[in-house]
Amino acid sequence: MTTGMYPEEPARAAGWGPTGGAPHPAQDGGPARSEPAGHQPNAGPRGFAPPPWYTAPSAPVRPGGYTPPAGVPGYPTAAGWGPVPPRPRTGMPGWAIAILCLFGALVILGVIALVAGPVFLNQRAKAEYQATTLALPDAVNGIPRLPSSAVPVDPSLETEVKRVLPAATIETAAYRDGGNAVAIILVRPGRPLNAADQALLRQGEMIDSGARSGITLTKQSAGPLGGWFGCGPMTMGAEMCGVVDASSLMVIVVSGQGPDAVNLSRTAREAVEHRR
Repeated sequence: MTTGMYPEEPARAAGWGPTGGAPHPAQDGGPARSEPAGHQPNAGPRGFAPPPWYTAPSAPVRPGGYTPPAGVPGYPTAAGWGPVPPRPRTGMPGWAIAILCLFGALVILGVIALVAGPVFLNQRAKAEYQATTLALPDAVNGIPRLPSSAVPVDPSLETEVKRVLPAATIETAAYRDGGNAVAIILVRPGRPLNAADQALLRQGEMIDSGARSGITLTKQSAGPLGGWFGCGPMTMGAEMCGVVDASSLMVIVVSGQGPDAVNLSRTAREAVEHRR
């Protein structure tokens, strides 16, 4: 009988002695002796007889060979013992940690941009200002400059410019050839205009001032000089354009309207402003 305590193996040829009361062979020349069959337990598969008090367990034995205590129905069978479940993880999952690390990196980059951004823009404005020369030319696109011809300047423009830029100077020039006319108001700021200066002047002295006169300035291509360049039609049949960059502030009015007038204004700016 297989009990689980003794794994099955092929029966050995002989045990420690015959069963069923057979006589034991004589040892050391002594007489053979025999035992009653009732006193000799059956030998196990290995040839060892279990002790007289041993009884095979009626309930399944837990792997390891320990029988359950009395009154306990028994351990589960071997098939019911699976792998130990993994211990639940605590803390944040990996994807959450990755998102927080990315967010932290973005915050750090934002702080660096807030600190370094204005410094970089100021240095760029200074470099652009030092590399730029301003001069009202004798002609614009072949249109000659009128001698001693003053261009009227809006007093509010002059007042606001002086408030923001106390060292600024204002120059004007007029050009005429037949039906073509150009008027230029040039403001020399006296110092580099940083991003905040440009935004203030662009909004206050160009867009808002033009709107008060019924002129809507729309941003146009500034060309190779960069900065802000916007134009809008005037009720008198002319086109007004504004220029703001690190080295100058300009108002340009040309006869005619549409793309040709915008191109003439851009050409007038390029005749005034030169960058090394």
